[in-house]
Amino acid sequence: RRGNLCLNYAVIMAHRRENWMALVRAYNRNFLATEIYAKENRFGRYHGNGALEILGGGDPVSRAGSGYAHEGWDWNRPDGTTVIYLPLDRLRAVSSGTEFISTDELFSGGLSHRGRNGCFVATLHGNKNHDPTFRAKKSTFLFDDRIVCLGSGIENTDSEHPTHTNLFQKHLAGPDVPIVVNGDRVAGLGVEGELPGAAPGWLLDTQNTGYYLRLYFRLLGAQL
Repeated sequence: RRGNLCLNYAVIMAHRRENWMALVRAYNRNFLATEIYAKENRFGRYHGNGALEILGGGDPVSRAGSGYAHEGWDWNRPDGTTVIYLPLDRLRAVSSGTEFISTDELFSGGLSHRGRNGCFVATLHGNKNHDPTFRAKKSTFLFDDRIVCLGSGIENTDSEHPTHTNLFQKHLAGPDVPIVVNGDRVAGLGVEGELPGAAPGWLLDTQNTGYYLRLYFRLLGAQL
C-alpha cells in the first residue's frame, strides 16, 4: 500500500501512499509522449509535458472520483504540465492520420530510492512539427506525503500565446464549489489574482490536495 515505482521504459513514476497515488509522466528521444490517431486523441499533444496526476477521490478511488471528467476537458491544461496555450486549430495534430509526439532530448526519467521515495526529471523540447523553440526542465521529488515540483529554463519564441504551468484541472459539481486560497474560499469562473506579499501561500483544490507556492493564479473552466 506504500511505495514508489519508476518505469523508465514508459517514462512514468508512480508514488502511492495509503488511499492515494501520484503519477508523473514525461517523454524522451526513445519513448514517445503520445500517439495520435485519425479519430482519437487529436489534441493530446501535452499529456507527456511533465504531467502530475493525483488519484485519491472516490470509493473505490477512480479517475472520475478524483475530479477528471471527459466533458469540458481542456486539452491545454493536463495537471502539472508546462505548455504553450494554443487555440484548438493550432493544438490539433498536424497529420491527418497517425502522429507521434517525440523529442530529440534523451534525459527524462526517474529513480526510486529503496522502493519508497523517488525523483523524476522531464526535459522538454518541442519537435519540428510544432514549436522547436519550446523548452523546459522540470524536476519532481516525491517524499512520503509531499511532492516538490521545480521548473527552470522555460522558454519559447511564441509572443502570441501564453506559456502556462498548470496545477490542476478538476470537475466542478457547481459554480459555488470553492478552492481555498490562504484560508479564504474562492469560487466562480474566470477569477484571477496574485498571492499577496513575498511569502509563499497555500492553495487547496476541490479534491483537498494542498499546494504550497508563490504565483499568480487564475480559475478557468465550466460547470459540468
